[in-house]
Amino acid sequence: MKNFDFIIVGSGLSGSSLAYFLSKNRKKILIIDDSQPNSASRIAAGIIHPITGRRIVKTWNADALIPFTENYYREIEKISGQKFFNPMPVLEIFSSVKNRNDWHARSADDSYRKYFDKELSNVEIEKYLNAPWGGVLLHHSAYLDVAEYLSAIKNVIENEPEFVNEKFLPEDLDVKSNGVTWKDVKAGKIIFCEGSRAVHNPFFKRIPFLPAKGEMLLFRSKNLPNDYIINQSMSVLPVGNNYFKAGATFEWGFKDELPTEAGRNKIKSFLKKILKADFEITGHYAAVRPTIQNRKPVIGLHPENNNIGILNGIGTKGVLLAPYFASRLAEFLAEGKSIMPKVDMKRFFTSG
Repeated sequence: MKNFDFIIVGSGLSGSSLAYFLSKNRKKILIIDDSQPNSASRIAAGIIHPITGRRIVKTWNADALIPFTENYYREIEKISGQKFFNPMPVLEIFSSVKNRNDWHARSADDSYRKYFDKELSNVEIEKYLNAPWGGVLLHHSAYLDVAEYLSAIKNVIENEPEFVNEKFLPEDLDVKSNGVTWKDVKAGKIIFCEGSRAVHNPFFKRIPFLPAKGEMLLFRSKNLPNDYIINQSMSVLPVGNNYFKAGATFEWGFKDELPTEAGRNKIKSFLKKILKADFEITGHYAAVRPTIQNRKPVIGLHPENNNIGILNGIGTKGVLLAPYFASRLAEFLAEGKSIMPKVDMKRFFTSG
């Protein structure tokens, strides 16, 4: 029988970050994951965007999340010697005169000013884009090469955690008051970082998961700029060598996790509307995002058994949220620090 401090189920953005922070506290870890190629982490565009375009508000907790996340990814780059974090401005395209005026008003707010770079007129971008009202460039935005990051983080986690490449089945777990047993493994606690699969986990039936399917296209174009991310309801992300990612769609009540013709056509329509350049579609992907009804992450230990924990609900902003809340959860588990009530899983287990 092998003994560990923690079993972590899932090695995507959440699970890998949590393993890293727990390992820094000298904890012995077993990771279980069957590494599904279409998981949300593995096909995510990886964009960090400081301001939500539709409502023109800062990403929730942005002033704390963004500097922490920037420092975290740079730390992993330095340790691993791999490059995957790419600061890049977002060009937010104005949708109307009113929308442009609303952005002007927001840029005068002191708490927003540091995120604004400069406005680009229609004349400056008309060669590439249909943007009659121009747009604004935003600072503190970036994209993460998620696949490269997941490769790097596995190589820098201390204490060399063991990894089991298989699908976790709840019926294989025996939960007791003094720990958990999974097959021939004993551990003090098990932490589920399993993304959209958590909707089927019997331990978390009271959490209002609302999985959202997203589709994305990969395309090639020789006539688009490669130095900023284009955003207006969907995004166009340059990923090198004249290739771009476009999307993503949102779909609830989906039948499966496969790409659809409807999703492809929706993204193509967006591209034809906003781009003047020709493009060639070279890939089409889909995945299910682990979202929750109030769109806040969920972390912590189960109120009915404190040997079962969770880190989930990172949704569309996984590259921004996962490291920060993995760090908070690791501090709670290893050092006894408190959890922010807004993200504590206990909020779903209160009476009434």
